[in-house]
Amino acid sequence: MPSKQSKQFFCLFFSFLVFLPPQVVFSQPSSYNSQALDFLKLSERHIEQENFRAAIATLNQAMGILKETSRNHPLRIQVEKQ
Repeated sequence: MPSKQSKQFFCLFFSFLVFLPPQVVFSQPSSYNSQALDFLKLSERHIEQENFRAAIATLNQAMGILKETSRNHPLRIQVEKQ
């Protein structure tokens, strides 16, 4: 049977998770955005070289990174336009 201290700890821990702001839990680190930006730039080079298959593959990688971001995220909009 759990002790009173462990019950208090779990209660405190779960209440912390409940009241944690959603943007902290679901926001992506800036490193993901920089990776997506790198993929976007790489896809632009592929397009300039008329290597369209590689450009599409690279853009899909960028979208895979950005799929959890808001539809209004500027980088996501830029990748979708490309």
